[in-house]
Amino acid sequence: MKRDFDNQTVQLDFSNLSAGTYMLNIKTKENSQFVKIVKK
Repeated sequence: MKRDFDNQTVQLDFSNLSAGTYMLNIKTKENSQFVKIVKK
């Protein structure tokens, strides 16, 4: 899944995803960071 946003605040809806562990790669103009999301 890839999304492009112009806002400083972003809300993502994970309700349609199955339970599991997901890794998000969040990129800004200056930085990149991986975030681990665990959905039960």
